[in-house]
Amino acid sequence: MNKTTLIAVGLGLVVLAAGCGGGDNPNLFSVQIKKAIAEKTYDGANPDPASGAVAVRLTVTGPGMDTRSKESDIGVGGSAVIGIPEFPEGDDRQFTFEFLGPANPLKNNERPVIGRGRSASLTVDADAVRAPDRIYVAPVNSMVRPTTVDDETGLVVSSLPVTASRVGASMTELDDGRILICGGAQVRAEAETWYMPDDLNNLTDTCETYDPKTGLFTEVANRMNVKRAYHQAVKLGSPDNPDGRVVLIGGYTVPDGGTITVTNLVDIFNPKTGLFISATSNEGQPGLYGGQGRALFTADLVNADKNLIVLFGGYSNVSAVGGTYDIVWVTEGSVMTIAHAQLYNKADPAKGTVRYNHALAKVRKYADELVEGNGYQAYLLLGGENESGVLDTVEPYVITCPGVDACKLQRQDQLVVKIPGGGRSMPAVAYDTLHNFLFIAGGFGAKGGKSPTDRVEIFRVSNANFRENEVLSLGSKMGGMSIAEMDDGRFLLAGGWDGTKPVDAVKIVSPKGPVIQNGQEIQTPAVKSAVPTMDAARAGHSMLTDQTGRVLIFGGIDAEKDSPEPIFYNPGD
Repeated sequence: MNKTTLIAVGLGLVVLAAGCGGGDNPNLFSVQIKKAIAEKTYDGANPDPASGAVAVRLTVTGPGMDTRSKESDIGVGGSAVIGIPEFPEGDDRQFTFEFLGPANPLKNNERPVIGRGRSASLTVDADAVRAPDRIYVAPVNSMVRPTTVDDETGLVVSSLPVTASRVGASMTELDDGRILICGGAQVRAEAETWYMPDDLNNLTDTCETYDPKTGLFTEVANRMNVKRAYHQAVKLGSPDNPDGRVVLIGGYTVPDGGTITVTNLVDIFNPKTGLFISATSNEGQPGLYGGQGRALFTADLVNADKNLIVLFGGYSNVSAVGGTYDIVWVTEGSVMTIAHAQLYNKADPAKGTVRYNHALAKVRKYADELVEGNGYQAYLLLGGENESGVLDTVEPYVITCPGVDACKLQRQDQLVVKIPGGGRSMPAVAYDTLHNFLFIAGGFGAKGGKSPTDRVEIFRVSNANFRENEVLSLGSKMGGMSIAEMDDGRFLLAGGWDGTKPVDAVKIVSPKGPVIQNGQEIQTPAVKSAVPTMDAARAGHSMLTDQTGRVLIFGGIDAEKDSPEPIFYNPGD
């Protein structure tokens, strides 16, 4: 980009336009700035993102470039003129627009951010022709409805999902930034929990997408080949090996007129065509090898170059399935099982320990302080439950994948450790890659969503053990929370179950947040509660951070067993 374009900034609509490539295409892209009024704010903050603003700031970021930023005072009538900073062409360019308050003399006259919004990722190419992108500016540290713009009036309006009731749905970010939401169910009014087969009805085979560029939910015209809930969705590929397909595996299903059961069927969704392929197994039959269906399990992409996926545990009609793991190889239209083995069982190594409602973390430099070299890349299974009760172990598996046929997981029996706070089902687990440790937050000490805990244990990955004498508190007892990593490395915890009902609590786990001890500020892990609660209590929901930096909270059930409308958390500093 070789010139700066001056733009008028009002407190409603702002249009940003700029040219690149010698100015031959002066309307290469445009960005609309729209105010999004908050549903809930923290500590009585104004729901209007521009309330009290005295200045605006526009920042451009992206790989391979320095951050470019410009500020301008808001003049009489609530308007300003601001220039788009010059920046180079390239991929993943983003605009951040902020409303700023009066200078704070206690913080070097820094202007606090009142409202913030960010565009989705932009590819800025001199030869490209772009559709408009939008930035929805909302108060920082607030809850905001998904919003879009009415084509006729130009006003900001709420954006609602196509399918309202989705408990146990999957959320996956596609390569183009859209969020794919698939499956889910309703919860029976008389249900005691929200995740067992007898609790559910009205499973769906529909999917929809949420587009952060437009703020719209759109139904996928094609449907999955089977209704499912509490399944797993794994996106294939990597930046170095693009693929983009999404593999939807297992979960609960229900035949027409039948009862809910688990399924071994696998759908492969291609976002380029919008079609689902029913994958076949080694036996040439639909689904996983051996007909091993499972729900409430965990899964992950093992190797992006080889399209290898690992499945751990789960709830199954055949209980032995939940005591195993599988590694499957995804090809064009098949899922070939290349490894099948049992999970850890100290009392009886020949028999795997069934576990479901557990957590899974993929870590690096595992046991780095105990072995020569740089440690291992490993999978950790944490807690869970089975028919016998709640599990209290962290079970490690080291992965070796020299080739498709040789890929396996090696269980590290000598490094299995117990969670200090006891058995834990449905914990929220966050992996802090910078400091290389895990947060294990909340969960249930008994089956059926009973005996919740407020404990947050810290597992030191480098020495394969827990940090001694360091336990944080959530401030209230709950389990079944959803967790999402935000762009600044902090983790958002939201919702869950307090043993009898859903909760509306929202917490932030900060790997390195300021804490006052003995009158001094130190840097240490902390749980922060200075966050607005959700608009409604919910459990069984899903969360994902989108390209604009907001966290989408979707689905679940409230106290009446209904699904609340989706909502965003707009992070603050």
